[in-house]
Amino acid sequence: MEIFLDTADAEEIRRCKEIYPLAGITTNPSILAKEKRRFSEQMELVKDAASGLPLHVQVTGVTAQALLAEAEAIAEAFGKNTYIKIPVNREGIKAIKELKRNGFVITATAIYTREQAFLAGMAGADYAAVYYNRMQNLSIDSRQVTADIVSLYRMHGMETRVLAASFKNCGQVLEAVLAGAQSVTLPAAVLDSMVDNALIDKAVSDFKEDWTKINGEKRIDEVLTQY
Repeated sequence: MEIFLDTADAEEIRRCKEIYPLAGITTNPSILAKEKRRFSEQMELVKDAASGLPLHVQVTGVTAQALLAEAEAIAEAFGKNTYIKIPVNREGIKAIKELKRNGFVITATAIYTREQAFLAGMAGADYAAVYYNRMQNLSIDSRQVTADIVSLYRMHGMETRVLAASFKNCGQVLEAVLAGAQSVTLPAAVLDSMVDNALIDKAVSDFKEDWTKINGEKRIDEVLTQY
């Protein structure tokens, strides 16, 4: 199981990397546009903040030839271990096949259907990014689609991992994980919401209060070093 952070905000990356067990950083053109810097400048900030975590960077071309050229440039700038995110349409599938033959690592993205995921897996994609919330907005049963894709890959021995994406709340994340998704990518706000809970805060406060009644303000390590 892997958790990725879905952001291009360098400060968010640094903060979340210190707290959460992150497997990498995912970006897309819309996320990058929020930072209001040119692509090359912002991606250098992302790479620096990620400090070794794998990056997933999306291409913007509309033809296979353009996608291949962009993938080459991304790998040259940020390393051959950078995952190239490619939308799954005809031109995208064509590009994925060619890039895999040349040793690139690929995240097939913009997946709404089992059929897209099947073709992405057959083309050799390392990850298949399914758009969980966007499917729900279209009245698609995103949990069932995710579960079916996971089963399809397992049934046919495909090594493609399901990377569930496009989340608006932590309930959706749990649904995707229970459906079998091996990876999820989350905005920082959704990741934080998984542990931001008044009941947790109350429990921690109660434990601290009971501890203080007997031991005062000293921590456990301070109490134990007295012996």
